Order: sequence, then structure tokens, then C-alpha cells
Amino acid sequence: MTSTLSRPPVRAPRQPGIRFEVARAHRRPLLAVGSVALVAASTALFTSLYIGASHQTPVLSVSRNVPQGAELGPRDLSVVSVSVAGGITPIPAARVGGVLGRRVAVPLLAGTLLTRAELLTASAPLPGDAVVGVGVSPGQLPAAGVLPGQSVDVVLTAPPGSPDSSIGSTNSSSVGATSAGSGAVSGSLLASSATVTDVTVPSSSSTSEMTIVSLMLPSTLAPLVANASAAGQVALVLVAPES
Repeated sequence: MTSTLSRPPVRAPRQPGIRFEVARAHRRPLLAVGSVALVAASTALFTSLYIGASHQTPVLSVSRNVPQGAELGPRDLSVVSVSVAGGITPIPAARVGGVLGRRVAVPLLAGTLLTRAELLTASAPLPGDAVVGVGVSPGQLPAAGVLPGQSVDVVLTAPPGSPDSSIGSTNSSSVGATSAGSGAVSGSLLASSATVTDVTVPSSSSTSEMTIVSLMLPSTLAPLVANASAAGQVALVLVAPES
């Protein structure tokens, strides 16, 4: 009798399952893009706040109302810090030295920022005023000279070479004929508180020691001052500006 040996079926070993991280593979790029966008937005916000808070410029502001044609004094100005935007260019606070003593071309309102367009140029006199150039030698003005914006009195001096004289009695120049009717004598005040608008000092190569000073003063006094200057009979005395 023949017997048949049967073997139990052999099962292949079970392989571990392979998982595919499909969801994670797609989430990582999206997460990276979102992070970049968040960083960019935060950087832009920080930059805007930093510029607005830290990059402010000290500029000149009008502290009280100033009428047209008035000279700017220390009490008329204050310093404020602002973020300068396009369309307006206020004067930096560091330039205050070039502003004091300048006349304004338009009425200024308290609390507004001061710009150069609101200031008169040195060559632009107000109605009723004139700008006169006078030539003065050393000894006819202060040793330190004068500067634009300062105020000076214009004093009549004796003719060169004469100890004392009046404009009406001098025989050596046309100033006597022009100003004879004034009766002014040496030492007379020809103009008070004239504003210095420009100064030209002689260069080192110049043979002349004459300093040319431009003065803004009432137009009614301009002919007398100009005539006296032409005769060399003008001295400038530095004074405090009129309040």
C-alpha cells in the first residue's frame, strides 16, 4: 500500500506595509510659502514703524503768527521732529542761523512748518524799501565785520581828509550839491536799523580794502545814503534789531 505524504502549504512571510506620506509631502511646500509670506509682512511692518518712529528730522516750525515782511526772530521759531514726506521741504533746524533776521514773503501761521519759499531773497526789498550798496573801509565798520541779517545804523562821517564838515558845506564832492538841503553834519544818523542783506569782502589779490555791504532801508533814505557812500562818508554801527 502506498501512502502519500502531504505537506502543509507554505505561506510566504508577510512583508511590512509601505506607507506613503502623501499628505505630508504636499503640506511642507505650502507651509514654507506661508512662512515666507508671514516673514515678509512682518519685515515690511517693522520697517514702516522704524522709519516713522526713528527716522524723524528736526525742522523749523513757526511758533507764533508772523505778518508779511516781518523779520524772523528767535521767538518766532521752534524745533519739531517730523517724518519728511514728498511735496513739502521744511528748513532743517541746523540752518536756523541763516533764517534769523530774514524777512518773510507771506504771512506765517503758528504751528506750520517753515520753508524757503516763504522767505524773501536778499535782493527782494519790500514795498517802500530799497537795497543800497555802500562801500566801507576798515574803521568804518566793526572789526569783526557785519553779516547778512544783522541790523546797522548808517552814520555820516566827515569827508576824507577833513576834520569835520557838513554835507552842505563840503567842497570836494557831489554829495554836497545833492544833500545840501538836508543840513546833515558829520555824526548825523542817516538811517537807523538798516538790514544787512549781503556782504562782499575784498579778496586777498584785490588792491582795494573796500568792503561792499548791501543794506535794506526805506526808499526815501536810499538817495542820501548812496550819495554819502559815494563820497566815502559812511560808517556802519552794529545795533540790536528792532523788536
